[in-house]
Amino acid sequence: MIKEKIDNDQFVSTTDLQRYTSKVLDRKKEIFVMKNNRPFKIIISIEDYNKQIDRFENLNDKLIEAEAYIRILEESKGKVQKLSDYEVRGIKSNKPLILNENDGWE
Repeated sequence: MIKEKIDNDQFVSTTDLQRYTSKVLDRKKEIFVMKNNRPFKIIISIEDYNKQIDRFENLNDKLIEAEAYIRILEESKGKVQKLSDYEVRGIKSNKPLILNENDGWE
């Protein structure tokens, strides 16, 4: 990941944000809002926010896949034991599974 340097002009006080809202929001980079000389909020564009969310979801997917791979390897070496459906879901495992095609899961 390439990390950009933070410029001093990216920091703005809550007072200056109130006084010069339009001018501050016209800046191209993230804006670090300070309240009582302490970091308070960060303002970023919708585009940058969506990029960060996509990166986070991608990394989260990779982490879940890596954890699954590790568990499969551990199970194959006899280090962990698989649980039965009943051990995981209890009495619900005895009820028929109902699939909802419109629940949003792929």
